[in-house]
Amino acid sequence: MRSEIRCKTLRDSGELHLPRYKTAMGQSTFQYAAGKEWNDLPKELCACKTLGLFKIRTFKLFNRIRQDATHM
Repeated sequence: MRSEIRCKTLRDSGELHLPRYKTAMGQSTFQYAAGKEWNDLPKELCACKTLGLFKIRTFKLFNRIRQDATHM
């Protein structure tokens, strides 16, 4: 029951809750690292309602980053 409520709250806010770890070992856990990566994504990616839209926007973002890197 608690996890259902927690998931709903997290999805409504758009960001994942990161557990509070005081050590580098705690911050190297998958749960922390994956949540941090998700929260660091551009908001346009996090707001996607479908997997297809997420894939399209991610592909465009990576292409833009690659073009910027080659034109430096």
